[in-house]
Amino acid sequence: MQLLAALGHETGQVLGQVDVDIKTNEIPKIKDLLDPLDITDKVVTTDALHTQVETSRYLVEDKHAHDIMEVKKNQPSLYEAIEAVPLEDYSRPMVTLNKGHNRIEQRVVRTSTVLNTYLDWPYVGQIFRIDRHVTDLVGEHPRDEVAFGVTDLRPKSASSQRIGKLVRGHWRIETRLHYVQDVAFDEDRSQIRTGSGQQVMATLRNIAIGLIRRMKLPNIQRTLEHLGRRPDQVCALLLS
Repeated sequence: MQLLAALGHETGQVLGQVDVDIKTNEIPKIKDLLDPLDITDKVVTTDALHTQVETSRYLVEDKHAHDIMEVKKNQPSLYEAIEAVPLEDYSRPMVTLNKGHNRIEQRVVRTSTVLNTYLDWPYVGQIFRIDRHVTDLVGEHPRDEVAFGVTDLRPKSASSQRIGKLVRGHWRIETRLHYVQDVAFDEDRSQIRTGSGQQVMATLRNIAIGLIRRMKLPNIQRTLEHLGRRPDQVCALLLS
């Protein structure tokens, strides 16, 4: 059983989750996840798996939201069209440089409307390209990556800077949620497999992460170790 979760970029809190039965996959389950949520005028970012025609239509038409979708080779025509756009057809690049986690990362974000009337896609406000150049702290072991995407947001409401911030927020889900689940809670080695136990435990873990984030404590693992010795503080937190 897998779990599909919606996460608030700014808060780092899980907003909803659904289980994905082994007889299906995540793609159709995104509606079950988002149907109960009011996401009008909100921006929904997705992994490339959910870059689907029906998902884009659902988000914009049914939920009155906006989408930012990463494009990979699971959508070959879309991918090849965006990949073929020359750099001169993009907007002026927005460059950021970040240092941390034992690495230096330069990110260059470009957007373009050149394919708006060409792509066979429900809603195209612009496409984007993100080039990442990563080295260690002394400038060695370089690694280059290129990511492509499409969004219904037009340049007036989503500049290159905003696109870059939203995509980076999506990528941070790996560290803000999945890494915490795997390391702080050792989720992968959980032996709970029967009935709805796995989903219940996932819900409890996500509630714990959300409560700790509300307290604005920087290190979830240390907080869990501290609270494990102070059940009185756990009760106070739950009642707050």
